[in-house]
Amino acid sequence: MEKNNSSFLANEISPKKQAIAAFIGVVIIGGFGSMMNLSEDLARSFPWMIGVAFMLVFAIFNSILWIPAKNMMTYLSESMTCYVLLAIASGIFSFLITGENPNEVGSIKWIFIVMTIGYFVFLGIMGFIKRFALFLNHEEERKLSGKYEQRRRRKRR
Repeated sequence: MEKNNSSFLANEISPKKQAIAAFIGVVIIGGFGSMMNLSEDLARSFPWMIGVAFMLVFAIFNSILWIPAKNMMTYLSESMTCYVLLAIASGIFSFLITGENPNEVGSIKWIFIVMTIGYFVFLGIMGFIKRFALFLNHEEERKLSGKYEQRRRRKRR
């Protein structure tokens, strides 16, 4: 029996699947949290905090899983769309459980905004890393193909 040695990061996982998994987490943990006997303040903010927590999980994994993606722009546009839909779905779910909008639940609105900015920062960092890695791979291929040595010899003359 052969073992599959491919890394988790070597597989392309669709942003849609990532967002669905994150939303399932919001529903399960937020649903269980709403059934628990929590204090009134915690009961009001718990589903909102769970939504933000899973948005953070999505942001981290989504930006990391961008590295093995073959088509950068398609993955990026799907990712941003899925992030927005996850934020909206988490907000609607939290509203349905608590009956309160984000303005009534402390600073949740600002946490959503900061989380969104953080998501774009994660994507920017990973985009830079991916482009840098592609550049290094391209340079390595050039060196291995001999073109680099031929150019060096010409410059010495």
